[in-house]
Amino acid sequence: MARTIKAEKAQKINLMLSQAVTAMRVNERLLCELLRWTADHSDDPKRFIQDVLEKAGNDLTRAGRDDSMTSLIATHEALEYLHHLAAEIHETGTNGPAAENVGEVQAPSPSYPRSASMT
Repeated sequence: MARTIKAEKAQKINLMLSQAVTAMRVNERLLCELLRWTADHSDDPKRFIQDVLEKAGNDLTRAGRDDSMTSLIATHEALEYLHHLAAEIHETGTNGPAAENVGEVQAPSPSYPRSASMT
């Protein structure tokens, strides 16, 4: 039997989901900046970022090996997200924002790939 959700409850759930997505995007931006800063202070910045992203991909792959379809799909989407994030990091380089943009608040880029299951 299908349960109906009242409009007020649906609005609260939507608000909580929006807040969670916003928090994740903020964390993503902060993590990227920390990664770039750390890379800039290493001997080989590009190699450092490559190693970190490769290790993260390996960790995701290992974590998703429980033979459930849900884990397989989640792992695939996480690896796809990591791939897009790596491309974004390499695209902007390890120098971070230009000096004239420091301190400006920029809108977050929609770097998370939307899969068919999420639309």
